[in-house]
Amino acid sequence: MCQACSALTVDGKPIATRRKKLWEIEECYHCSILGTCLSMRDLEKIGPKTKIRFKPGASEYIIHGTFVTCVKEHSDVARVLHRALDRKYRTAIDQLKKVTCRDDLRAYWQDNLKRGNVPSAFWAVMSHPLADGTFSQEVFGEVHMLSHMVGSANREALQRLDQLEAQSRAAAVAMDEERLRHRRLVDERNAMIADLRSQLEPQAKLKGRLVALEAQVAQLESNEGYRNLKTIASEQTREAAAKSIALRRADKVIATQKAKIRKDEAEIRALRRALDDSRARVDRVERFLESELFRSFEGALFPAKQKTASDLQAAGEVLDLDGATIVYIGGHKSKIRHIRTFVECANGEFIHHDGGLEESDMRLSQILGRGDFVMCPIDCISHNACLRAKKFCKHAGKNFVPLRGTGLSCFVTSLHEVVSSGDQH
Repeated sequence: MCQACSALTVDGKPIATRRKKLWEIEECYHCSILGTCLSMRDLEKIGPKTKIRFKPGASEYIIHGTFVTCVKEHSDVARVLHRALDRKYRTAIDQLKKVTCRDDLRAYWQDNLKRGNVPSAFWAVMSHPLADGTFSQEVFGEVHMLSHMVGSANREALQRLDQLEAQSRAAAVAMDEERLRHRRLVDERNAMIADLRSQLEPQAKLKGRLVALEAQVAQLESNEGYRNLKTIASEQTREAAAKSIALRRADKVIATQKAKIRKDEAEIRALRRALDDSRARVDRVERFLESELFRSFEGALFPAKQKTASDLQAAGEVLDLDGATIVYIGGHKSKIRHIRTFVECANGEFIHHDGGLEESDMRLSQILGRGDFVMCPIDCISHNACLRAKKFCKHAGKNFVPLRGTGLSCFVTSLHEVVSSGDQH
């Protein structure tokens, strides 16, 4: 068993071995579980098994929202939905029966996420005994972002479908016009054939006319104007040949440019991949530096011979906040302890609010007024809590500091910058 799972045992015996019931899972995950793991057809089949009755023509949103509301408590509807989920994903649940380590549970989730087996793995993992608050939030976040990407892809597909339908209608109109044009040409051809047949009847007249025309042609060929026209035609032919050569050269230049563009595009894709790799390496380095930074602070705070606060300040090891209060909203629970230690070491007061996951919005309003600096990691906080904090700070004239990440190094860097600059907004 891994170190993270060791806390789940007392005297060597597991504390929790029973899978969670649907109504025992945090309420904030019910919408995502039902929307991901049960289709509308599943819900329509489950409806008659309960006392829920929908009006004719009820929207999918109303049906989904009604079931989500019903699973907040232990009810008949909640039990029917739980049994339906267990029946549908029995194979995945059986695969996790022998999993006793959270690392193995996370590996199972990541493997199924890569292979696209999201619904079955999502239910099996979220109802597993080892799925605590932090791990459940991690899995929920990945499914939440996946739904955004799917929604974006669906919108693009619908837009493309509208374009194709418009093109199809235009093509149908063009085809109808082409049919009419073809019919007119056929009618003209038939009329021309009839006319030619009528002209072939008087053979004698045609022969006489032919002789007259030949005489006229001979006369025209002997004329100086005809010779001039012939000369002009020859010159135009040469010009046309020269233009044709120039056109072929231009085509070669265009082909070369297209090849260059394709090469440039390939280089851009390679650079983007390299950029993504670099960003990943930067993230890994940042996590390493964060770990090292906290270890160094622990060494400064708890050495073999305890240093006094004045010693730390004199040595330049701690930023002096001079009693300032830091209100930190959101973030990962696992990193709050490190940030709190740093702030208290820096002669400051630290107040944390999880952004509304478990703590109430009323407490958020209460603690915002106590802070000198309000700091929010924008990648790990609800939109509503972040906007409320920003609006409050703007009206109250307090320092609002958005953070690009949840790590300790990002927090320390931003706090140093805002304290050093004296920025008020």
